[in-house]
Amino acid sequence: MKRLPTWLLVVLALLSIASYASAADKQTCVDAYDEGQKQRAAGSLKTALELFKVCAEVGCPAATTTDCTQWVVEVEASMPTVVFAASDADGRDLSDVTVMVGNDKLATKLDGKSVSVDPGKRIFRFEREGASPIEQEVVIKQGEKNRKVAVSWKQDGGGTDGPTEGREVRISPGTWVLGGIGVAGLTVFGILGGLALSEKSDAEDTCAPNCADSVVDSIRAKLIVADVSLAVGVASLGAAVVLGVMSALDSQEEPSSKAAVRLDLAPVEGGAIGVVSGTF
Repeated sequence: MKRLPTWLLVVLALLSIASYASAADKQTCVDAYDEGQKQRAAGSLKTALELFKVCAEVGCPAATTTDCTQWVVEVEASMPTVVFAASDADGRDLSDVTVMVGNDKLATKLDGKSVSVDPGKRIFRFEREGASPIEQEVVIKQGEKNRKVAVSWKQDGGGTDGPTEGREVRISPGTWVLGGIGVAGLTVFGILGGLALSEKSDAEDTCAPNCADSVVDSIRAKLIVADVSLAVGVASLGAAVVLGVMSALDSQEEPSSKAAVRLDLAPVEGGAIGVVSGTF
């Protein structure tokens, strides 16, 4: 039996290897074609895009290349993107921040560029050396582009993923008591003052200057009570404002005792004066 030339054996071996590699490449294209569609349907657009890019390569069968090329365009159009931002307690931008989603690292620094993410509910974890991490839950919509996701680190090294929570503001119960007294006083002043002026006008039209003492006394009594009510109302509202401001500024301190409010009326010439006192 005649032996084949060595060069021919080499050529046949190379052709065999090339044929095997070509078959393997085609299978890779087909697998990427099928799996890419599954990932896209599941909402994993980033994975689907990478698979479609594989089956869109020139070496793949024409049937897969045509479809995958179109799918690459469609997925890129519907792929959401976000822009991450972070700031310190003074509002200065930070760049030395890493952003994670689960075990996937989306960014190792913040440079203002958009990042592709899959749609759906996502929990972004912002990490920075020397500071507590911040997590922010966001619902990413398909097709949403350049959505800003920002966090801010507070002075103590902790963080916030929403409105910064300040100190708890506590308003003393005495504030509400005084405010209620003030409103009631002004209400009584308005009612009695209006009645007194109405009766005075009627008296001037019907019996002045010889009106009965009972008529005059009734008008005078209403005016006195109205004046006292006005004084009490104004004083109470003023005290309520002062007490409210003081209790808000001192809201982190525990009250030494329960609030106690006392209202005293003292007669003076031509009327009376109201005195509001108490401990808070």
